[in-house]
Amino acid sequence: HVFTVPIEGSKLQRLFAGCYRNKEDALKALDALQNTGVASLKDSKLYEIGE
Repeated sequence: HVFTVPIEGSKLQRLFAGCYRNKEDALKALDALQNTGVASLKDSKLYEIGE
């Protein structure tokens, strides 16, 4: 499984979008982005890619 955290509607999308090997790491990254004000719960989501 590959998890990714894209930030929709942001000029910094390419800088802050990332792919992670597990859901825990992806959620930590998402939390960090939200804590710094870069992302909000409304415009950032966690997506699972692959099988």
